[in-house]
Amino acid sequence: MRTNSISAILLAALAASCFEVSAQPEEKTLFFISNTHLDTQWNWEVNTTINSYIKNTLTQNMALMDKYPLFRLNYEGAIRYMWMKEYYPTEYEALKKYVASGQWHVSGMSMDATDVMVSSAESILHSMLYANQFYK
Repeated sequence: MRTNSISAILLAALAASCFEVSAQPEEKTLFFISNTHLDTQWNWEVNTTINSYIKNTLTQNMALMDKYPLFRLNYEGAIRYMWMKEYYPTEYEALKKYVASGQWHVSGMSMDATDVMVSSAESILHSMLYANQFYK
């Protein structure tokens, strides 16, 4: 037991001598990055998702990005971007500016959020391959 304590003290002293400890900055910065997750088929029909949630996600978040230039957002799911392009082409074109500026981050690599406990591996991979055809 005593040997372990001495070893721990020696290791701590060695670590302290190997690494320079710098003073903590007086002013700290905390970053929050918004992430959206939309279950497109959860408690509503696809039409509701397209007409309400996709549209609102586009318009409300782009307005926030205009008002707050440091506002960042992650948004996932190729199917949602496909619907944006088809149903809201003007907003979809405007979205490209936010993606290019780094405010809007396209995340996820599948068509929709998949439940890996239910789907087969083939189904999950197919969803990823299909989505990546859109992202190209």
